[in-house]
Amino acid sequence: MSKLPSILEITKTYPSAYLGHGEGDYYARLVGFISGYSQGARQSAGDSSLHALPAGFNDFVKTTLNGRHQPPRYGADDHWIDMILKEAGSDDAAFKLFYEMWESFNQVHAA
Repeated sequence: MSKLPSILEITKTYPSAYLGHGEGDYYARLVGFISGYSQGARQSAGDSSLHALPAGFNDFVKTTLNGRHQPPRYGADDHWIDMILKEAGSDDAAFKLFYEMWESFNQVHAA
């Protein structure tokens, strides 16, 4: 089982714990961390289809964000990384929106 969900909880409260100290840009660093974690998990498991985030997360983000727009803004080729940043408009807001989406996803899928 992936340890990423528990790391994400720490990262939300203490971003510098896993993302380093700096001026903002935590969303960009979070995306880099998740991408690196995913690649490392794939390589260590020898399974190129392995995902660190649940497979349904991308569709959840797309559906949720499209619910805010008429007509829908995001299509089949859009990825959660880009959708969240576009929707939020800034790195700082995207970091917060990622966690909003992540927590909502987990609430829906915990039932």
